[in-house]
Amino acid sequence: MNKTLPNPYYLFSFQHIASKDRISFYPQVITSNIRYDKFRFVENPTTNLSATPPQVFFEYLGQYYYSIYETITSGSTDPALAYNKLESGRAWVIVGDDNLDECFFEPYISNDEDFAQVIYVSEEEQNCIIPPTSTPTPSITPSITPTMTNTPTNTGTPTQTPSMTPTFTPTPSTTPAANTPAALNALWWVDFTDTATLNINFFAQTIIDADDKIANVQFSASTTTGGPNYNATGYLSVSGTARTNAVPLENQLGTYTGHKDGFTWFGFMYDDGVSQRGGCMVENYDGGFPSGTRVFFVRDINTPPYTWWTRVRLQSGSDLDLGFNPTLSAWTPIAVRAWTQSGDVNLEVWENGSLLTSTSASTASLYTLSDQQFRLMFDGGIDFNTEQFFFDKKLSDAQMTSMFTYLSNKY
Repeated sequence: MNKTLPNPYYLFSFQHIASKDRISFYPQVITSNIRYDKFRFVENPTTNLSATPPQVFFEYLGQYYYSIYETITSGSTDPALAYNKLESGRAWVIVGDDNLDECFFEPYISNDEDFAQVIYVSEEEQNCIIPPTSTPTPSITPSITPTMTNTPTNTGTPTQTPSMTPTFTPTPSTTPAANTPAALNALWWVDFTDTATLNINFFAQTIIDADDKIANVQFSASTTTGGPNYNATGYLSVSGTARTNAVPLENQLGTYTGHKDGFTWFGFMYDDGVSQRGGCMVENYDGGFPSGTRVFFVRDINTPPYTWWTRVRLQSGSDLDLGFNPTLSAWTPIAVRAWTQSGDVNLEVWENGSLLTSTSASTASLYTLSDQQFRLMFDGGIDFNTEQFFFDKKLSDAQMTSMFTYLSNKY
């Protein structure tokens, strides 16, 4: 009932209080209701997290700190990459009955209101419990006071007697590093929700300039009236919704140079499904538009069977194209990842943390870049975008999850 994602995966994480050993996994969902969910997992000496239900091994008996997180995907078991913590507490691992598939416990609540506690007992023992009908007389527990005999007389310098009272210092939970595009060394990051980085023509409600949040490189429109439309209300009242059907925002040549063997682009966007052609989220030229070479783009073409299209340039001079259909009439995070590996070029489109579609070109390599120019949010269409960022490298799957988590946390 505490979830905030529409269809989350639930990550369970147990950490033994003494050893600090951690066990994290996604249990099998048995029952799902509005108020609660029921899960199943099997304690087994051999861990198999891909089994149904998953098999996990608790090496130690006793108490564990536990936390339950909601996640966008089930690709990572690292709690630091989870979307949100829903619950935490303590769990107690005990020895059950190997002859039973499950070990059931029922609560027995004491009737002593001054010292009421909840005690858990097995089904077999429950029938033996007889609740008292009157307040019992507690038995006297003798207090043992140790006495010292043959106490020596010490005329020298007294030695310090250490205190035997144990102290408990809880181990603080791990605080993950800042999860932003800058933390993963993005090449550029344009955020239309950050008005401090924007120069807005409020009369025309257009964006004249947008500063890159990584290196303060300015993306500017070629006209004084501005580039993409600016919507101050934006997504869920977050200021800054850029819109296509406008003059592009462009960086100056000489700011992004050097060849890389991969790239990854992210955008948080909305396609309202209205018939349109040509709206472009991002486009990349080597050597400057329009005389340079187009290296890649992410564009709404609305030409069946595909709504959107992404392209990457190969060194041979040909293009590797990939059509995709994102969720329509909804805000959604999209990513495009391309890289050269083992003599092949791979191109992928991700949505909401999961791979949407992919293609590849064998015996190929990415185009060699020298002086890049990026163009943002232009041409026809009425698609929307709140922010986008670009890495001049291939992000790992874990890093992809991290960036999708960043967008989900923000929006």
